[in-house]
Amino acid sequence: MAYSNIDQLSLGTILQIAFSSGVRTQISTDFRDYEMVKRAKVSGHAPREIRFYFQNGLLPANVQWRNPGTSNRPFPRGFQPATAEYTAKLKEANASVELEYNLYERAKASPEKYAEPLQMILSAAMSSTKREMARALWQDGTGVVGQVGAAAAAVTSPASDKLEFTLDEGDTSRGHVGYFEYNDILILRDADGTTTALDTSLATEPVYWKVVSKDRANGKVTLQGLNSSFASAGTISSITTQAATGAVFYKYDQPTIPDLTASISDYGTVSESLAGLESLAANDGRVVHGITMSGITGATEVDAGATAIDLSHFNRAMDQVKIEVGQDRYRWKMACSAPETQSSLIESREDDRRFISWEDNKRGTKVFGIVHRNDQIELSDSEYVHKKRLYMLPETKAGEKVLEYHGTDFSTVKAPNGDDFHMKVSGGEYVNNVVSFMQSCCVLIAKHPKAIARIRNFTV
Repeated sequence: MAYSNIDQLSLGTILQIAFSSGVRTQISTDFRDYEMVKRAKVSGHAPREIRFYFQNGLLPANVQWRNPGTSNRPFPRGFQPATAEYTAKLKEANASVELEYNLYERAKASPEKYAEPLQMILSAAMSSTKREMARALWQDGTGVVGQVGAAAAAVTSPASDKLEFTLDEGDTSRGHVGYFEYNDILILRDADGTTTALDTSLATEPVYWKVVSKDRANGKVTLQGLNSSFASAGTISSITTQAATGAVFYKYDQPTIPDLTASISDYGTVSESLAGLESLAANDGRVVHGITMSGITGATEVDAGATAIDLSHFNRAMDQVKIEVGQDRYRWKMACSAPETQSSLIESREDDRRFISWEDNKRGTKVFGIVHRNDQIELSDSEYVHKKRLYMLPETKAGEKVLEYHGTDFSTVKAPNGDDFHMKVSGGEYVNNVVSFMQSCCVLIAKHPKAIARIRNFTV
């Protein structure tokens, strides 16, 4: 016998329907990385660019030993320190909020509702802006969300309007599964910026791809194909031609799609996206904000040589960075990696006495970390950090910030004395929707890249 509800009885509908209160967001709203960006903030201005100055070393050649038994001996030559001025261009980020006006008005008058719709959509929008900034902290400036490998796309079982893509998450790959945000809408392009050759059973190929599922353990994402109207493009039953190896995903409305097969002149201006620590803490010769990231002006980097992450790599990086910039120049209090990396590091040496826990007096919680000489370095994780990266970030000392965030917070775009919301115009006519727009101007710079220690190219 099949189940039948009580409302099938003659008087069954006399019982009312009860509703659980509140709306529970089903995905992460965590934006801890955004707090790291806020701590790096030094101003709330929005100029056209930021200028900053490096002194690239001291003057050891100006100091020479001399024979005391000779007269008329010349003093050493007086060299000048090498200096350079650099320029960082500010980027702009926009966000939109839209709500049906009749729903907004009726919800204000009705006590029977799960939540205030305006409050719900504003909360979602603000969490999204903060998570976008959190993600940008770790990206390279190209705007790449993820990169696919060979024969990366697979039809779902049973067939649907979705494809499963296997990502390339190697040491040199751009992006990883952590950069994909649920419900984000993306475009797929070949590495040179042109339209991908991906060909499916559909008569018209998807224009956009919507993120519906992520598999961190296997580096896979499931994406729904959308047409130009952002509706389902239809069931995909087969794949005729795969996207080229190295094809990449971007956010759907990124204005500039760079040619990644060509030499990038500057990661600070290669696209409209913010250049984050993947470039600001590099040591591979790339250029960001005019700085060549190698030698004196590159980050302190340890290549693990595709071996399992271990405490020895951590100690090598910390030994090296303290030699490079000085033992007491800064205090290193945080090491940040992907969650999988942190777990692997702890498991490799969990009985090592250099792993300790202590009370965080500010947050009132216990933290776990590693001791390196006079530094207690908290192990922190982020879903946005590349799986092949571990960063040791220095704290501000005597007012010297290694990372500086210049710019403004997201604020409403409106005329002087105007309202935050206004009626939407569509087809030259007002429609029954209210909209609000937000904007932020910002740039992130590294004033002392060598003080950032980074471990790369390891396995977990």
